[in-house]
Amino acid sequence: MIDPNVLARPDTPPPAVVSPPRPRLQAVLILTGIALLTFALYLYVLPNSQMSEAETRIAQLRAERDALSRQNAEIIRIAADFTALTRIEKRARELGMEPPHRIFYGTLSPPQPPAGRPQSATQVPDASGVVQSPAFPWPDAIKTAGAWLATRWRQAFD
Repeated sequence: MIDPNVLARPDTPPPAVVSPPRPRLQAVLILTGIALLTFALYLYVLPNSQMSEAETRIAQLRAERDALSRQNAEIIRIAADFTALTRIEKRARELGMEPPHRIFYGTLSPPQPPAGRPQSATQVPDASGVVQSPAFPWPDAIKTAGAWLATRWRQAFD
């Protein structure tokens, strides 16, 4: 029988032997894995912490809004107390004011021109000596305005 070693060539390399991984490469791979895991956890925790902060701020703002609403309601209540008609009447009586017992409605005459100033040709004195302008009837306007005011007064206080 022929020996197989006889035919083998001396320049052929021996079969490749798998060497165990080097410790430095293992350390680099472990550190890379830890860094990736840390980054993934950071990406998960960061938005959650921001949402938690936002929820806390929203709760604070809601509490502040509720406090301001209560304060506003108290101010409205106080304003209503001060503007109540019974309180105003009571305070007016304390100051010596009271409703009038007699109502007097007077009529106003139109203004007289200053003394020494000539009257225009359109202004003619009437029998009582009051100068009336034919362009605007003062007595009728004053009576109409007085009647209107008296009606409004009665509607408001009766």
